[in-house]
Amino acid sequence: ALTENDTDDLVMLGGLFTTDRRAARRLGVAMHAGNSMVAGIVYAGAARDLLPGPEWLRGTAFAIVENTALYPLALLEDLHPAIREGRLARYWTWTSFLQGTGRHVAFGAVMGVVYSRLRVRQPF
Repeated sequence: ALTENDTDDLVMLGGLFTTDRRAARRLGVAMHAGNSMVAGIVYAGAARDLLPGPEWLRGTAFAIVENTALYPLALLEDLHPAIREGRLARYWTWTSFLQGTGRHVAFGAVMGVVYSRLRVRQPF
């Protein structure tokens, strides 16, 4: 709302399968949760021990690298039905990139801290 940039990751994900915005958001929640779980598994299984610093910084670094590495997929945005039809704003913009980066910083910091606390209680 602050940037007036009408991107919505839930619609972006779910909108691949339906034109109904409400249904796309519900499907997008499930898809985004699945993506987050995969990211957590990769972080815990491979990336965490390679990263230096406190847990919040490790998680943040992982999430920023993931965001930056996958962001070029936005070049394919013209293939997305909702973007092509003007129902969703474009992602290949600095505003969208910076918004996504902010969300990934928050996700990564929380993931790093939560993982470290769970790991202490229940080692894998």
